[in-house]
Amino acid sequence: MDSFNFYTSLGLFHVLDFNALDHLYFLVALASSFSYSKISRLIYAVTFFTIGHTLALLLNYFLKFPLNFAIIEFLIPITIFLTCFPLIFQNKKLKSFELVNSLYFVLVLTLTFGVIHGFGFSNFYSQIDSESLNLYNLIYFSLGIEFAQIIIVLAVIFFKILVNKVLSVSLIKIEKAIGIMILFLSSLMIYENIPF
Repeated sequence: MDSFNFYTSLGLFHVLDFNALDHLYFLVALASSFSYSKISRLIYAVTFFTIGHTLALLLNYFLKFPLNFAIIEFLIPITIFLTCFPLIFQNKKLKSFELVNSLYFVLVLTLTFGVIHGFGFSNFYSQIDSESLNLYNLIYFSLGIEFAQIIIVLAVIFFKILVNKVLSVSLIKIEKAIGIMILFLSSLMIYENIPF
């Protein structure tokens, strides 16, 4: 039970760590592009992110990829930056493009972003679980990540509804404001992590 508590908490606080806001920025940008009626799609997307994150940890552990962490740390804010595009550039042509709106596209994108974010964390995780990778510990860690992510995305959906209903601000304006803010913050992160 101690392993369950430790690794679940580690996963939970990996996402909720306010000293490493990349996860939070990504989740807020991702969740902001979903409406309440599409909440199941959002949960699928979050789960695929967790799967990608977990796959990266497994791949790095078993295959010992010679990762360039400077490149990974540079790619992470780029994934956040790209996630803001649907929020900022909301036009009918883009929204009517079937690929962008398809669940398949969203799942592949979040899985890919999860792999990138997972590789960014894999070095740290390998040091914690260095003796031998315990699959149960990795599952517990992933459950903590998933739980934290669901809390965040539900809070974002609730925030959007609250601002929309209480302050009578249109959802499009809320989404654009969030998108611009996170785009700016991720741009700063990109600049800070330029590897060359």
